Order: sequence, then C-alpha cells, then structure tokens
Amino acid sequence: MIVLILLTFGVIGIYAGHRILSWMEDRGWIYYRRRRGTSAALGNALMQVQTFYQPSVQEVLEARLEEPTEAAESGDPPSDLDKRDSLE
Repeated sequence: MIVLILLTFGVIGIYAGHRILSWMEDRGWIYYRRRRGTSAALGNALMQVQTFYQPSVQEVLEARLEEPTEAAESGDPPSDLDKRDSLE
C-alpha cells in the first residue's frame, strides 16, 4: 500500500514539475521544451576558456565575433546616378 501511495505522489510531483517548467517557459524565463539556445553560443564560451591555454585561439575567436557591417559601410547613401549606371 505504501508503494502505491509513493508512486502516486511521484507521478503527481513529476506532473506538477512539468506544469511549473512549462509555465516558466511561457514567461520566457527558461528554455524547457520548445525553444533551444544555439550551440554556437556554447562553442564561443568554450573557445574563450581555451584562450587561456592556447593564446592563438584568440585570433579565431575575434574573427568569429567580428561584426560584418564594418566592411559594408561606405558612408554615403547610394545615389540615383549609381543605379542608372548599373542598368546600362
């Protein structure tokens, strides 16, 4: 009889935990079932730790985290004259 009671409380406890975790996920506090974090974030974190032991990894990490918008910025907006030249 005690085993049945413990099993019942165990099932109720697991279900209550599932409902609480689902509620917390709906509020955006945790990732539980639906959405996952990216593995790239974990890889970058581990690579940062690796830079302590292998300083050459720092260059790879800087290249990976570099923002690509820097090369695309020329300073001037495209003009209508440039568009006409490319059509001809």
